[in-house]
Amino acid sequence: MTTTYARLSRASASVLASLCITGLCAQNLSNPVLEGIADAGVMKYAGKYYLGGVSTYGDFFVSDNLTEWNRRIHVFDLDNDWTRGTGARNNQVHADDITYSGGLFHLLFSVNYWGDDRHIVHITHATSPSISGPFEEVRKDQWFENRIDPQVFCDEDGRLYLYMVKFTDGNTIWARPMNSDFSFAGDAVQQFSSQPGTWETMDNRVAEGPFVIKYRGRYYMMYNANHTAPEYGNYRLGVCEAASPMAFGPGGKYPWSVVGPDTEALDDDNIDLIVYGADTFRPVSLDADTIRFRIDRDLNGRPYMKLAQRGGCEVALNGHTVNPDSKSDYRLIPIDRRLIRKGENVITVRRKGNSSRLVGLAIYDMTDDRAGDLMLTPGQPSIVRGPNGWEWWLVYMANKAWKRNQHIDRIHFTGGRLYVDGITSPYSKGFHPVPAMPRHSGKSLDGVTVSDAYLLEVTFAAHSPAQSVSIGGKSVSLPPQMSREAAHVWRIERNHGMLTVWIDNVLVCDHEHIDKDNRAADISGNVEYLSYNEGYDEYARHFSGWDGLKADDGGLILGRSDVMKGDAATSYELSVQFDNATPDRGRYGLYAALQDADNYVRVTIDAARRSLITEHCVKGRTTTSETPLSHTAVHYPDIKYTDSFEKQYRFDSDTYVSSILLPRLDADNDPYARSLSLDEHAQRKFRDDMASLMDFSWLDGDTWRKIEYKTVGSGHPGWQKITFPTVRTRALRMINSNPHDNNRNIYRIKTCRDFAATCQLRVDRRGKTIHIFADNRELATVSLKKNVPARTGLHSDGAADLRAANVLYYVVSEAR
Repeated sequence: MTTTYARLSRASASVLASLCITGLCAQNLSNPVLEGIADAGVMKYAGKYYLGGVSTYGDFFVSDNLTEWNRRIHVFDLDNDWTRGTGARNNQVHADDITYSGGLFHLLFSVNYWGDDRHIVHITHATSPSISGPFEEVRKDQWFENRIDPQVFCDEDGRLYLYMVKFTDGNTIWARPMNSDFSFAGDAVQQFSSQPGTWETMDNRVAEGPFVIKYRGRYYMMYNANHTAPEYGNYRLGVCEAASPMAFGPGGKYPWSVVGPDTEALDDDNIDLIVYGADTFRPVSLDADTIRFRIDRDLNGRPYMKLAQRGGCEVALNGHTVNPDSKSDYRLIPIDRRLIRKGENVITVRRKGNSSRLVGLAIYDMTDDRAGDLMLTPGQPSIVRGPNGWEWWLVYMANKAWKRNQHIDRIHFTGGRLYVDGITSPYSKGFHPVPAMPRHSGKSLDGVTVSDAYLLEVTFAAHSPAQSVSIGGKSVSLPPQMSREAAHVWRIERNHGMLTVWIDNVLVCDHEHIDKDNRAADISGNVEYLSYNEGYDEYARHFSGWDGLKADDGGLILGRSDVMKGDAATSYELSVQFDNATPDRGRYGLYAALQDADNYVRVTIDAARRSLITEHCVKGRTTTSETPLSHTAVHYPDIKYTDSFEKQYRFDSDTYVSSILLPRLDADNDPYARSLSLDEHAQRKFRDDMASLMDFSWLDGDTWRKIEYKTVGSGHPGWQKITFPTVRTRALRMINSNPHDNNRNIYRIKTCRDFAATCQLRVDRRGKTIHIFADNRELATVSLKKNVPARTGLHSDGAADLRAANVLYYVVSEAR
């Protein structure tokens, strides 16, 4: 049932007692969630998660909620003809992949044994009728495939694909089609290797750890690039998109990494006093025992030293020891500002032995309080649905100092792009909640009053031949090609008058229309596990239940409207992608909470003002605040339009841009794009006027137009800032001015974005607190006086050519 409100505005009050912009947010998630485990795979089955990998020795860890892994079971022993008699035992169970298909649980992993007796680096395949094992290898006389990091992906048509890494062009990702019995249905096809001159080759040619999902009709592969060793500190996660399972390639890669070390934000947001303390560039040799640097600037905050060292290095600043324990570590250490002198400063390094290495060193002038271990080398991803079935979660390894652990972070889809809310640690600021739990779980829906939009996840036990569901007058049964004797996992999404059903990941009912007024949900069969959670997931033309609104392939068409959907709740998340084809006008957004016409929280994008308006109305009196949507973001060139002479920086939608920040350190020495062939001792090229080396232009429709700019101060000696009259564009282009200049000059820049035609609004309500996000940036919190159930919805003044392209809503239940 929906309710339309045409008039909800009231006079604004000046007191902001109940509206808190950029407020402090509670942090719930604390990484790592499982210590001492590296390359691992995770599977969700019947309401539980199973994890195995490096240092699990043939065991699975088990969890109900992704955060607590308190149970451990032994499921496999490595004993086959091609490892017997070597040092390859259960300690060589690496990079597990766990799937369920055809009535069997499948365990694939890579043996990664580099011994003096033999090198054994292969993928093997074991099966079990139970997730608790024991798993037995299908063939003991030979391995399954070469070389490492296997993942089996089941497409919605039931076809299977194996993704793996071969040592061809460095570590390279390949894909191979399989039959339903896990035999191969064709040859392996190379997908991609790491791209030289990008963030993927900061040290070595490595592309590995592939993991593929399909969501909203698109295929997403997450993968790793760079060397995994923490002494490099460069291991990162990237994403590649494709239109089909075997079509991942360089052109589908995101230009940036989606998860990197938290040292990256430190470098971006702060001035390193060792390198830039004298407002000029001074390179540092980490091999030196004495490092001298000068500081001519005043400190604005508290100094912190980033210290990365291995093998025991004792570091002193101006004669005072900074790390008296001198343990191998990646740490951020607070420094007494009295130890830092204006003028000359000296750092001395005392190494315990020949293996002692200083890996990273910086002193930041920081305004935030932050100390402790740094997180780095995020990698070896697994992507799973959360406990409530609506959320996507990334499970991955990361280093806390030199120890590898398992982390989890939330995945969002913004403008169709996969975005990860991480890397997070106990020191991460902002709102990072734990995975939401289902509203109800058990073996039946007895006692549950179902809504008109919800998700059912049902696992039918083996030997349950009468598996079927009937919802809204539509009956769905087990297809004839699926075994009646096997267990099956059903995913059932009811969205008002629309039904979608998957069985064992196979799509068997595709957004079919049902009786919207019939809320009955009947389940037949022997249910092993069932979970229920209110919500809906809408995209393309798959919208239902929005009174009077129509959808096309671009999404829900929003004219002049205020429309609500769903039942009232006290904790929930609503995420909406707004696509404005006329981004110079329109006021539109969502209702974060609505009780009635006199009590609500409304979030509005004002295109003309390029700002976010937050209104909190209580008993007809409204408090209002405005937050500019302009922000500066790191921007990588799109390799589809980029080479040594020309760089193109693309936007996902029409974007208003008014300035650019250029690194003064040239691309060949930029750590994010360093040339692997460059002599390590080559003089770094620091350019006071990097902009003078290039011609700048912006894309106006299909025409490139020149940018006339002026240089202004950037506030950071490592960056040059140019400004120009605001342009509305989908791309910026930079070409070397001198035709004889063969240098890359730039790679990673920053663009100052005033407004974009596409914006993802997200509200996350937890009781009396509402967190408000725009394009994954938390811009406001609203504090409610009472924890009263409320509904959510959309609104628009009708002035813009506007669509809601992707909408996700679900009710949140806290961990239990």
